[in-house]
Amino acid sequence: MSNRLAASSIQTESNKAVLTWEQVFYAGAIVCAVVLRFSNLGVVPLSPDEGENAWGVWQFWQPESAERIPEVSSAAWFSLTALVTQITGYTDLIMRLFPALAGVLTIVAIAKLRPLTGRLGAIIAAFIVAISPLLVSTSRMADGHSLAVLALVMCVGLLLQWQNGGTDRTLLWLAGWLGFGLATSPVFYSGIVAFGLAWLLQITVGPNVLDSLSVPEGDSRRRAIITFVAVLALSATMFLLNP
Repeated sequence: MSNRLAASSIQTESNKAVLTWEQVFYAGAIVCAVVLRFSNLGVVPLSPDEGENAWGVWQFWQPESAERIPEVSSAAWFSLTALVTQITGYTDLIMRLFPALAGVLTIVAIAKLRPLTGRLGAIIAAFIVAISPLLVSTSRMADGHSLAVLALVMCVGLLLQWQNGGTDRTLLWLAGWLGFGLATSPVFYSGIVAFGLAWLLQITVGPNVLDSLSVPEGDSRRRAIITFVAVLALSATMFLLNP
């Protein structure tokens, strides 16, 4: 009896140690992501494509000076940035603020992929995303690509959580992130297609991770649809200020 209690105590302490080290590694990945994404963020001038997006934000609040309608590449980026500029003003840093934040939050979102990758796999993925030159560059651009990556990771993680016995709240979060993702950039659409192909491949070739996808019913489905439509509409129209 005493040996069993001792073994249980040792296992508990081991679990606590693993959790603590996991948190330390995630914190390290987040620190790396913050430094690489926010360091001198507003020093480098905007590229022509970024300038087109930034001009669209400025021109929205200065309609009398409009010479032509700028081609803004991301509705979600525009909605978030245009509102913040009324508090902070127009700077290169502010134009890149939300993509940089999304790049950092993607590290946090990767933790939701643990059912698919395992604890070690999620930590490795977090560090890869944190220091990836491509993703760092994407997070430092004034467009919606970084927001799309965040939305993709959140959608996959929440889908896994929902399939593994998640609550209705999980479903609503999934619907909300899906609606937001559709307003980010074409990267999100490409990611959805890639995920669909990967799902088909794993059920035909293996290994099976998701044998089938549960479909919500009744009130859960209605609330999810309402949440999806509401978030999509708000994200795509600057919270209904730019229909």
